[in-house]
Amino acid sequence: MNFDQLLYAEVLAQHNSMQKAADVLHISKSGLSIAIHQLENELEVTLFDK
Repeated sequence: MNFDQLLYAEVLAQHNSMQKAADVLHISKSGLSIAIHQLENELEVTLFDK
């Protein structure tokens, strides 16, 4: 887990949209999705319904 993953999860939770969060973070939607997936795998928990 790293700071970026936690930041991405926070922004995604605030915006409830993968595309809006990616736009705010200035990253690709797929990059955000990968980071969230990695965080969920590391924590062994589902944080967001897809």
